[in-house]
Amino acid sequence: MGRPIRRYNPHTLLHICNRGSRQEEIFSDPYDFNHCENILHHAISQHSVSLLCYCLMPNHWHLLVLIKETPDLSKMMKMFTSNQARQWRWRHETVGKGAVYQNRYRSHEVARGRGFLKVAHYIERNAFTAGLCPSPSHWPWGSAHPQSQLLSILSPWPQEKPENWKNLLLRPPSPHLATEIATALRSGKPFVPSPISVS
Repeated sequence: MGRPIRRYNPHTLLHICNRGSRQEEIFSDPYDFNHCENILHHAISQHSVSLLCYCLMPNHWHLLVLIKETPDLSKMMKMFTSNQARQWRWRHETVGKGAVYQNRYRSHEVARGRGFLKVAHYIERNAFTAGLCPSPSHWPWGSAHPQSQLLSILSPWPQEKPENWKNLLLRPPSPHLATEIATALRSGKPFVPSPISVS
């Protein structure tokens, strides 16, 4: 029996994340990253899901999406993750060696307004926060990069992007924010920033 489809109302904002099995690398070189972006591009373009921002990290990834039709989210994610995992196994000659991902992807709803900006800020800073690049705009495999391979399918935000967004990405968030977002991902409960994480 298959897993039930996750049900969300149309126009729901979702933060989606998944990690490699045992937190191992799923992207080990530029080819892995670029090939994953190609697969994500195809999956998004085939379904009623809008990609708002994203970041691919060596052992995990983050997506912030707007759902138009609930069944399309599950179909898009299945196309994306199954194709990426299968082709990764083939390239690394590890077919039959177990799951690429640690589990089914995690997700939580994101409140519009301040909540959306906080999650987008967290995602687009991810590589910078991890010390992998000198600034968010230098990470090639994220939506903060001005020449992102997925630029053509990134959808307009559901609210106005701050004019100084690039500078805001250089500012560290509240130390409580990452914990709150991680808790939302684990629980699946909507993320609404608390007063201690709004700075």
